[in-house]
Amino acid sequence: MNCRACHLVDEPLDTSSGGMRTYTDFARRSPVPVREDGATVAPRNSPPLVNATLPRAGGLLLHFDAEFPTTADLIKPTFAGRNFCWLPGESAQAISHLAKIIREDDGSGPLASDFGKLPYYVVLTGTDPSIPGEFRIPEPFRVSVATATDAEIFNAVANLVSACTEGLVFSQDETGPSICPPTMCSWGKTACRGLLPGRRAGLPIAGDYSR
Repeated sequence: MNCRACHLVDEPLDTSSGGMRTYTDFARRSPVPVREDGATVAPRNSPPLVNATLPRAGGLLLHFDAEFPTTADLIKPTFAGRNFCWLPGESAQAISHLAKIIREDDGSGPLASDFGKLPYYVVLTGTDPSIPGEFRIPEPFRVSVATATDAEIFNAVANLVSACTEGLVFSQDETGPSICPPTMCSWGKTACRGLLPGRRAGLPIAGDYSR
């Protein structure tokens, strides 16, 4: 299991009744791995991630029901929770498992081939001169994998994923409102034609969709 198993983008384009997603799925409740507790789905579906962390007047509230106030607070219990197959009481095992993957990855996986075949520990440590500039992460997000504890590696991965998630936003100009990209779904194109009032050029505002 991994985040992108449910936070989909263009994977369903060729699927019947599929289409472009904004890092979300089609399920009412997202599936979870089979364990002895008998659960097959999560309490929720996977909410869209694009624009999910934009500043809000009432503060950031995630999972629609305000379960988490920050992205990192959401990611850590997800990595160590039921969505990733872990049962209550297994968080220490989950943290150790994630750290083991980071330490032992050799960069030979299919996904790594698209990113320079760099092992996780090399990228997260961030000091190897062979790392291309586009794959070198900023110092605040690095961790010395060779000397770090399991918890330190776990926290570093969560912080990095948090930063990545918070960077998922629709195109914007200097005035702020989102601009519909070419891949926007049909309702977005309709809204941008001015059927809903907006602040500028017929663009919709949040209140129009939350009534």
